[in-house]
Amino acid sequence: MKKSINLQTRNKSNIMTTFNKIINIETVDSTNNYVKERILDLENGTVLFSSEQTNGRGRFERSWFGEKHKSVFSSFLIKDISEPEDALRFSFLFSLGIKNLLKQYIPEENIVLKWPNDILIGNKKICGVLSEFAKNCIIVGIGINVLDFAPDGKIESPWTTIEKETKLKLDVETFKFELIDHINNAFVKYNADDPKQITKVWAEQAEILGKFVTVTHGHKKISGTVLSIDDLGMLKLLHKDNIINISTGDLEYND
Repeated sequence: MKKSINLQTRNKSNIMTTFNKIINIETVDSTNNYVKERILDLENGTVLFSSEQTNGRGRFERSWFGEKHKSVFSSFLIKDISEPEDALRFSFLFSLGIKNLLKQYIPEENIVLKWPNDILIGNKKICGVLSEFAKNCIIVGIGINVLDFAPDGKIESPWTTIEKETKLKLDVETFKFELIDHINNAFVKYNADDPKQITKVWAEQAEILGKFVTVTHGHKKISGTVLSIDDLGMLKLLHKDNIINISTGDLEYND
């Protein structure tokens, strides 16, 4: 059963309400797919939450695992976008908002923003962000592990939950509202002047500049020192006296 909630009155404290139309459903294969299939009918600023996601995915069509009523499965819709590159910028913007939410419960020094779209606690993944561009719209999918669960299948990469890190049993429904509040606040704080500055702010908070890293894409690996992240989210590495621009891949810190 689907139900809608309007957040217009709840967010009076915000300078600008960006996301104020919520849709809750019980189960879906992928929240991003659900929004994409209904993109013309949904309003700008729609947020979809599903209690269960049966075929969640991340970059490179990898699976995203979570548990019904214990994980957050959501997608945020931004319409009337003229530049496809904004899909990358907004994935960084959402990461900033999520970090501000997580640091209410987890020490900030333990939260790692990992290029291009993961949030870790130490070296364990707690959140993934997947942004897609379709029909002049951006759909940003967010998966967050809130409460502990035993996954049905094997998760290849180290992962964690808020409960595991803090021993807190948070109310997932309340946490969803907190997520929207922090995303809205991130839009006000970082997107008001120039969206092209978002990646610069992200790089500063991720403390990635000057780090020696290895990026893997397919069978190729490139190691080097991070010089910068440009306004499109592209990583610039100093590799054997050459500057290499990298748009995607899996990053590992070597120091």
